[in-house]
Amino acid sequence: MAMTVEDHRGDCLDACEMRRQGLLDGGRYELDPGLRWPKLSELRIDRTGIALTYKSGRQQVFAISWTRYSRTGLRPWFVCDQCGQRAARLYYVFGDYRCKHCGRLVHECQSVSSTKRLRAKQAAIYRRLGYRHMPQQIKRLKWMRQRTFRKLYALERHLLNKLSDYRSKHIARPQWKGL
Repeated sequence: MAMTVEDHRGDCLDACEMRRQGLLDGGRYELDPGLRWPKLSELRIDRTGIALTYKSGRQQVFAISWTRYSRTGLRPWFVCDQCGQRAARLYYVFGDYRCKHCGRLVHECQSVSSTKRLRAKQAAIYRRLGYRHMPQQIKRLKWMRQRTFRKLYALERHLLNKLSDYRSKHIARPQWKGL
């Protein structure tokens, strides 16, 4: 099974979170990583880059680039030291902090088949309608608005059609002859 972003989310460096905490406002900060980043002994941050010192004494440096968004704001990005791409988060993988691509990480939903995704959406609709399993007949809940019910019903029918189309294309069915 592939390594997922969700598995490594606990030990990652997030540029936007650091900005929200005021660590990228122009000053220089030296942090004791403590329990948040247990593999590091020191973390130095300023507006242009971040320097990581591991407990083994090894260092890793990442530049920070900035992009403009929504007329007034600036968004920070780490520049991966291996591939040079911008990354919002760096994950601890293979003994280093890396971007998602260099760490060969995928999102959990990317490792699930398309039929399982469709079935999960269908199950979510049934749960929202108050059912635990696929019902024989779908009824509107007493408190639910007609418009919401019609949307959910149409979406459920659409998912059923997609699933039946998928089955007809990918599942070999026996041909009955002589009936």
